[in-house]
Amino acid sequence: MTRKLVVVSRGSVEPPSDADLKATFGLVKELEVTDRLTLYYMVRKAGAFRGVWAKIADTPPAGSDALLNIDSSDDDGETWTSIFDTGSPLTLPDGATDMTIKLTGFSPDNDTVAVGDLMRIGCTQVGSTTPGKGVQVVLWWA
Repeated sequence: MTRKLVVVSRGSVEPPSDADLKATFGLVKELEVTDRLTLYYMVRKAGAFRGVWAKIADTPPAGSDALLNIDSSDDDGETWTSIFDTGSPLTLPDGATDMTIKLTGFSPDNDTVAVGDLMRIGCTQVGSTTPGKGVQVVLWWA
């Protein structure tokens, strides 16, 4: 599939910078089990995944871990594929507010992004007594 990036601007347009090698997602509401907790992130610079950081800002999950998934789409949202290996989600530990860092467990079949790809975060499990709320997630690639 060939993609064309169309830029509409009244001024000059700068090429993507190294700051475009990450996606930052802010989840302000209470976690719920769903495929889509966030708006889409539109990739501006291609690369291979290197790590994910997550930090609870408000309320940690309680009773059990919360499990997040990051999906990417290379067909404008028609289909979505996890960037993580099966059984290797981004885990927000029960009761913890410490930063979670994940540097491994990316799917060998989906470990890169291209300009124009879309990304989203979903949740496959919430805390069993308290779901968790207020999470910031940063995905980095190079």
